[in-house]
Amino acid sequence: MPVPLNAFVDVAKVWFTEVLGYLINDSVPVKPNYAKGATPSDIDLICKNPDKNLKKISFSDGRSISLKQNLLV
Repeated sequence: MPVPLNAFVDVAKVWFTEVLGYLINDSVPVKPNYAKGATPSDIDLICKNPDKNLKKISFSDGRSISLKQNLLV
């Protein structure tokens, strides 16, 4: 059952889908580690791009990063 996401995850989801063309799955259950207590984090988004080419993102200061076909956010 999906849980309501925060605004940052909603913006990231739209950016990955609308700008970069990724397909998103946002209802990913994560089994907690009961030995250590409650887990503080989880997988918010699983992103898969049907295009096999790397996506490149350029920033205004000249830096750039390449995104692979499969991403965990």
